[in-house]
Amino acid sequence: MLFISLSEYLVVRYPQRTIEPSRGSSAKLSCEANYDFTKCGVVHVVWHRVEENPEKSNELTDPDQYLTTVNETISDYNWRRREVVTEIMSVARRDDGRYQCKATCDSGVQAMGHFITIKVIKPASGTQTEKTSGKLQQTVKSQFIYYMHVLI
Repeated sequence: MLFISLSEYLVVRYPQRTIEPSRGSSAKLSCEANYDFTKCGVVHVVWHRVEENPEKSNELTDPDQYLTTVNETISDYNWRRREVVTEIMSVARRDDGRYQCKATCDSGVQAMGHFITIKVIKPASGTQTEKTSGKLQQTVKSQFIYYMHVLI
């Protein structure tokens, strides 16, 4: 697991890798943020697409394109583990690029993981994508799912 953190109470972890999904398939981005709730407060953890200008990045929150699942576990003392999985539901050429998970505490303290690169490839020959009136038909509506576990 790789991570970058400037804080003792907020750490983001996930392996650095390249994903090569076929056009029209889905791709999942998964990260884990561990944090001390008493020092960090509420934490915002989200995947971003990183643009050429490092100051610019776009959160992956459009419900028509992404499905995000959040699973949080409260462990010993004040530590919590939040897992965030964002699924790009129908990968297209425009999804080529670098992605990064960022976590931000109430105080503004931030931690982020390494880059994950997505390289979209052509579907295997013989694979068909269902079309309706010239547009791709999307059968899954995106949603935000949140789970919380308490360990005693």
